[in-house]
Amino acid sequence: MFMQLFDEYIWSFNVIRVVSQAHFGGGQFSEIYDVCSRIEAGDRESWHEQWKATAGATEAEAGEALAAGHTVSAVTRYSRACEYWRMADFLLAPDDPRRRASYDRSVHCFTAAMGAAGNGVERVEVPFEGTALPAWWVPGRGQKPGEKRPTVVFFGGADSTAEELYFTAPGITDRGLGCLIVDGPGQGGALRIGGIPSRYDYEVPVTAAVDYALTRPDVDTEALVLCSMSLGGYYAGRAAAFEHRFAATVIWGACYDYSEVWEKRPDDHPLADHMTSLFGTETIGEAREVMKTFSLRGILDQVRCPTLVIHGEDDRSVPVSHAQRTYDELTCEKELMLIPSGTPGSAHCQQDDLSMANELIFDWVLDRLDWSAPDGA
Repeated sequence: MFMQLFDEYIWSFNVIRVVSQAHFGGGQFSEIYDVCSRIEAGDRESWHEQWKATAGATEAEAGEALAAGHTVSAVTRYSRACEYWRMADFLLAPDDPRRRASYDRSVHCFTAAMGAAGNGVERVEVPFEGTALPAWWVPGRGQKPGEKRPTVVFFGGADSTAEELYFTAPGITDRGLGCLIVDGPGQGGALRIGGIPSRYDYEVPVTAAVDYALTRPDVDTEALVLCSMSLGGYYAGRAAAFEHRFAATVIWGACYDYSEVWEKRPDDHPLADHMTSLFGTETIGEAREVMKTFSLRGILDQVRCPTLVIHGEDDRSVPVSHAQRTYDELTCEKELMLIPSGTPGSAHCQQDDLSMANELIFDWVLDRLDWSAPDGA
């Protein structure tokens, strides 16, 4: 169920996105509403400046709270500031220096929040083709250092950051599962700092993440789960077809053919600049050519592990037909969950009801693993 807050869909969708994440600490509704009330519709500079103002103020308040010994307030404020800085980054051109500056502030605030929380969240690096992919290790609820637990390897989509994903799927660790959140090629720090564009053969970075996960003493090597969302619906399907060490796969928002998604989008689409950055091209026309390689056609019968495909019927980013085609071509144990039109969760990747999405997806994961946390999560 999608609510149009601005004339431009992308603007509205991204506000809904942070509102839903606010339920898990990545914002506060009144603050978000206040920012939106100050934004001049259609003005990207206004979008950046208003999110930046609230991000900066919230970050400053977090620092003051920490200095005064109010650790809990510091954690909640740094967490909100992390997401507000991400929002300030979102509509900036890839070559705008403020984009990197906003991203750096977002990561700084997330790091400060996790450090103050003392919750065992750890910044790690996944070795990858002579460099590294930035990632976060998030232990499951009650997990002790060195205690082996089933683990979800979690990737985002075309415009996500690893820090954002922490506020998207806490249902993983709430259920006692470990979680490795990775900025893959084209995402977060891999793109903004490492300059690593996306690639069609996403099994390569996913395999690198698996190789890293299996070196950790807190990962059950027989119980790895792959989860990826949005454009990650393509990434997960592609990776699971060639990387067979997963016990289950979640396609959170299907993407059967990314070129088809962009067929009716104009060259001046709000995300066009991001597409050139995502794929490492000079023009949107060149990006469209790269997109043609991002298709699951002819490979889904190679997926071996149980696979969940979940999609909203009101998804305006990727038509629901992509979910049906993905499901139809899978030959493994599979399940298709379609969130009915007009109900909460029917928007793209259930960003309009992340609570429900976490319940459906990660209960399904627990059932596939036939596992429960020692404390009954």
